Amino acid sequence: MLTSDRPAHITIRGDRRRVVPGLVELWTYRELLYFFIWRDLKVRYKQSIIGVGWAVIQPFTLMVLFTYFFGHFAKLPAQGPRPVFYYSALLLWTYFNNAVSQAAQSVVNGAPMLTKVYFPRLLFPLSAVLSNLVDFAIAFMLLAGLMAYYVVQHAPNVHLGPQTLLIIPLTLVVVITALAVSLWLSAWYARYRDIRYLVTFLLQFWMFASPVMYPSTIIPAKLRAIYFLNPLAGAIEGMRWSLTGLSRPPATLMLISMLAVLVVLVGGLRHFRKFEGTVADVV
Repeated sequence: MLTSDRPAHITIRGDRRRVVPGLVELWTYRELLYFFIWRDLKVRYKQSIIGVGWAVIQPFTLMVLFTYFFGHFAKLPAQGPRPVFYYSALLLWTYFNNAVSQAAQSVVNGAPMLTKVYFPRLLFPLSAVLSNLVDFAIAFMLLAGLMAYYVVQHAPNVHLGPQTLLIIPLTLVVVITALAVSLWLSAWYARYRDIRYLVTFLLQFWMFASPVMYPSTIIPAKLRAIYFLNPLAGAIEGMRWSLTGLSRPPATLMLISMLAVLVVLVGGLRHFRKFEGTVADVV
C-alpha cells in the first residue's frame, strides 16, 4: 500500500447556497456571539470616566435641547408631554445610530479572525447590533422614570395600558432595521473604505427623514404612505402612541414600515451571503 508523507488538509466552508445561515449553525456558535458582544461592551467602556452613563447622557441632552428649541421657539406640535415625545423617539434613534455605526465597521475590525477559522460572518454585525441593546436598556430606565412622573401627576395626555406592551415589538422592528442596514453597509465597507463617509451622511439624513424632531402629522397625507417606507417612522410613531394612547394607532402606516424592513433584511442577507465567500480576500 502506498502512503503519502504529505499532511492532510481539511477545508471548512460555510454553506453559501442558503440566504440565511441555518439556525442550528448560529446556535452552534452562540458562545462566540456572546464573546463578541462582551468584547464590544468592554472596549466601549474601557478607561471611561462616566461609563454606561453615556447611554443616558446623549438622548437626555438632545431631549432637553429639542424640548426647549422646538417646543418653545419653533412651536412644533407634539403628542403628549414634550419630554416623553422627544425622548421616546431619541431612545430608538440613538440605538439605531450607534448600532449601525459600529456594525458597519464590524467586519473590517474583525479582519484578523477572518483568515484563521470559519464561523458565520453574520456574527460580526449581529454582535454589534445586539451589544447596543445594553445601552438601550439603560437609557430606557429614564423613559420609565419620566412616564412614572407623569402618571403620578395624573397628566391627562399620558395613558399606560395594554397598548404599552407594543414597545417590545416596536423595539424589535428597530433592531431588525439596524441589522438589515448593517448587512449592506458592512459588506460595502469591507470593499470600499470610503463608505464610512457614506455611513455618516446616511445617518444624518436618516435622522431628518424620521419623525424624531417633529410628528409625522406634518407630512402631507398624500405623501405619508411613502414617508412610512422608512421603518423608523412607523416604530417611532408607534412608540409615542403606545405611551400616550392619544388618537388612533397608525396601524396601516406601521404595517408599511414593517414590510419595508423585511424587504431590506432579505436583500441584505442575500447580499451578505454572496460577500462571505470573498471577504477574507478583500478585507
